[in-house]
Amino acid sequence: MLIPLPHLAQAVRASTALRLPLAHLELQSNGLDSSAGRALASALRGNARLTELNVNGNAMEPGVLVEIREAKAAVDAAWRASDEGRAAVAAGQGGAAKEGGTGRRFLRELAEIASW
Repeated sequence: MLIPLPHLAQAVRASTALRLPLAHLELQSNGLDSSAGRALASALRGNARLTELNVNGNAMEPGVLVEIREAKAAVDAAWRASDEGRAAVAAGQGGAAKEGGTGRRFLRELAEIASW
């Protein structure tokens, strides 16, 4: 399912606000520019679930990649401080616990958000 790029940051922001199960987002080689990268970094504020994010292969300025990396580090720290993160760390898991079916559920919910 393709989500229009202008809605990407809005959708990530909404997934944070609604506490949707978005833990992994692959955005490599999607034609994202620095403006989209800045919007994505901003949208990650307050997120405690998106523990895997790939933006490789997009034409973003180095400073924007630093912004994304810093936002991602804050997400990782918040996840480790969450109940889910503490439980996963205690169980010896390095990343977010994988939950069957949550990716498909997230895409359905994201499609609804993108149609707002």
